[in-house]
Amino acid sequence: MSKVNSDLLQNLNESQKEAVTATEGPVLVVAGPGTGKTMTIVHRIAWLVDQGVEPGHILAVTFTNRAAREMRERVDAMLGRDIEDAFIGTFHSLGIRIVSECLSTSFAIYDRDDQIELLREILSDDDMRCLAPSAGSTALRTVAEKISMIKNLDSGMDEPMQRVYDKYQAALARQGALDFDDLILKPLRLLDDGGVLDRYRDMFRHIIVDEYQDINPVQYRLIRLLAGDRGNICAVGDPDQAIYAFRGADVSNFLNFGKDFRGARRITLDLNYRSTATVLNASGAVICHNQERLEKELAPLRERGTPVTVISVPDERAEGEVIVREIEEMIGGTSHYQMNHSRGGADAGDSWGFSDFGVIYRTNAQVKAIEEAFIKSGIPCQVVGRTNVSRQKRVSQLLSWLKALINPNDDLNVRRAAAGNKGLGRQGLSEAAAYARENGTGLYEAIKILAEKGDRHAGGFVSSMKRLAGMKEKAPSDELLRAIIDETGIRDSDGAGDESFRHMEDLAAAYRDLEPPQGIVRLVHDMSIMTPADTFDPRAQAVTLMTMHMAKGLEFRAVFIAGCEDGLIPYTLRGDDTDIEEERRLFYVAMTRAKDCLFLIHARRRFMYGQRLTPLPSPFIREIPEEFLDSRVVPDREKKRPRDPQMGLF
Repeated sequence: MSKVNSDLLQNLNESQKEAVTATEGPVLVVAGPGTGKTMTIVHRIAWLVDQGVEPGHILAVTFTNRAAREMRERVDAMLGRDIEDAFIGTFHSLGIRIVSECLSTSFAIYDRDDQIELLREILSDDDMRCLAPSAGSTALRTVAEKISMIKNLDSGMDEPMQRVYDKYQAALARQGALDFDDLILKPLRLLDDGGVLDRYRDMFRHIIVDEYQDINPVQYRLIRLLAGDRGNICAVGDPDQAIYAFRGADVSNFLNFGKDFRGARRITLDLNYRSTATVLNASGAVICHNQERLEKELAPLRERGTPVTVISVPDERAEGEVIVREIEEMIGGTSHYQMNHSRGGADAGDSWGFSDFGVIYRTNAQVKAIEEAFIKSGIPCQVVGRTNVSRQKRVSQLLSWLKALINPNDDLNVRRAAAGNKGLGRQGLSEAAAYARENGTGLYEAIKILAEKGDRHAGGFVSSMKRLAGMKEKAPSDELLRAIIDETGIRDSDGAGDESFRHMEDLAAAYRDLEPPQGIVRLVHDMSIMTPADTFDPRAQAVTLMTMHMAKGLEFRAVFIAGCEDGLIPYTLRGDDTDIEEERRLFYVAMTRAKDCLFLIHARRRFMYGQRLTPLPSPFIREIPEEFLDSRVVPDREKKRPRDPQMGLF
């Protein structure tokens, strides 16, 4: 056994070793929270390489860019070298690779905002009345979400929807664009060609799928096609953490793995390294009420720890204040946050930092009152999934320039680039758009016509496009990015400290050795598939605020779950049909993010969606045995008594 080989199995328990070394045939790894799932996947990839498998034959897919990046870094560190040929990425980055390799033409990737803008251009009033008669200002987003669900489910549609869908797809094709969901559908269509399918089956001989419980029907079909009858596939996940039914995920894919892949071996990772025994037992008592699950019992490796603290507060303002007070107490005050504190079990001697705390809630509507409490206290916090609007505008404009350079037929991004710094202005764009419609040309061609007629602003834009297009074919990606920023004046005067630009510049530098223009194309594609979850910065010394969905895959020493009220948890305020089992899984995911301390907070009054509510505590709290709980009540604020005017006479 080689030294690397020996090292790969060190510090793994027996179930993890089995999951790492079972490399032939189909394998289902049931990995509960805190059982070392990511470590097991990383060791499995490294083991395959160490056993002589060419890295290019390995396909590992997961759901977030953050998770994929972490996996690759850990594999490279473990092997002591880069294994660039191994594919470790998201489903959407896999789609980009297949489409890029199979098609000779470049393509743009449209996000949800791009979709909405395109729909605004192509849909008539009649279309909107048929599809979203009562959606008001959110009508276009409603239509975009309907299209997305159709693509995720690969399902049929009625005649009005089919008409709009066909219009939308034709418009995408004219722009040379794919939307986010097409990044899975397009590869499926390409793999209908037997030669293409054989090529990728031969390429990806070992497939690992992380979070298998969260795949939707088209992702399932893609994996089934690539795995084929050989079934050299390892699916890893936990049906108790299936929380994405709203985007088409179907937990039955996980539950039926043994039927899909005959002779599948099932391995359960059941030792929990993360949470105290109390947190683990309390969360287990909740999730066991679900019927649609695989029975498993996680064993805690840590001591009992402190009870789960249930706090009743008067309202949402008090909720934020209580969270802040608890954090201040645990860190010893905001000016002494490196002080030790006695709570926390095995790590009790360690110091606490702001990054040790996570605040989790069911809906984004809850964050305002919580964030206000943090701002007032001076405790730094990061809200995952929300971007700075002004910063996002500049980054979006820079991306539009990049996309327009890559594909001048992309009218949407040509218009955005031309409307920004050193652009045409509203009148010039209107004239160009009118000319394009009348003459059946692309927007960029119309702008060039305006420039030839002597329009100064159009001429300036065209000159910039031509200069930068010339650089695109010969300059490294980071040099081209800097040239665009300088040429267009996009960066604000204080832009040197702009983190978003810095992230793009880091990516561009990472791709500078690729043959132009491939580096800049990779940069644009990477930026286009960034998700809200990618805004989480694990290095930030700040308390993390996020929804339950965003919390998936993270862990914190102390977790506060806000809004533990009937109506929010489970979420029934909208009056739609509620999948109670999915809501319970969401709560379970939130609970199991906690390593040392878990707080469940419920308000007796809450103002939300324009209503004053007087909710009861979440019924899920009642599913936790009393032996694991410590409850307390924050009393209502005393109302200020009106001053007696007679008292002023004495």
